Amino acid sequence: MGYRTFCSFLQNLDLIRDKLKNRPGIRKIQNVLAYDGYHLTDYWGRLKFRKEGDKLVDETGYFEGIKVNSFGDMLTQGRMTRTGFVQKKDIGENEVNENLITMKLLLSEIAKEKNTSIHNVINEGCNMSMVEELVFYGNSPSAHNNEVMHVCVCSDSFCKEPCKDIVPMKVEDIEFRD
Repeated sequence: MGYRTFCSFLQNLDLIRDKLKNRPGIRKIQNVLAYDGYHLTDYWGRLKFRKEGDKLVDETGYFEGIKVNSFGDMLTQGRMTRTGFVQKKDIGENEVNENLITMKLLLSEIAKEKNTSIHNVINEGCNMSMVEELVFYGNSPSAHNNEVMHVCVCSDSFCKEPCKDIVPMKVEDIEFRD
C-alpha cells in the first residue's frame, strides 16, 4: 500500500468508527502492535485500543492488537508490513494480503459514504507530518526491494472496485500503459 493510500485510510478512521462499523464481509486486521503511552495505541498513534475480554480491539472495531511493553519494542518485536501498520514480525504474506484487501474494502466503503470515487478519497490532502512520511518510506517493505512490486488484480475492467487480490510481481514483468 502506498503512502497516499495509507494516509487517506488513517484520515478516515473517524468515519470508519462512526459510520462503517460491522459491515458484512469485512474482516478484522489482526496482529497490529500496540503499546501503552497515554493510552494503548499503534506505532502511528492513530488507533486507540481497549481491552475486550482477552483481546485488544480498536475503537473502529476493525483492528485487533498485540500489546508490547514500549514504543521501542514496536520495531524489535514487529515490522511495518505493506499495510503501513507495524504488525508482529512473523506475520505471513497471506495474512498481510488479507489485511490489504480489508483496507481496500474499507476505502471503497469510505468512498461510497462520501459519495465520491476511491481515487478522490486517496487524493484528499494528507495530515501526516513530513517526519511521519520519511519514517513510512524508511520502514516500508517496498522501500528495500527494487525488484518486486505489489500489484492490484482488479475486480472489474476499470479498476474502480476493490482489488480481488494483491500479488507480488517482478518490476521487469510489469507493462505500463497510458
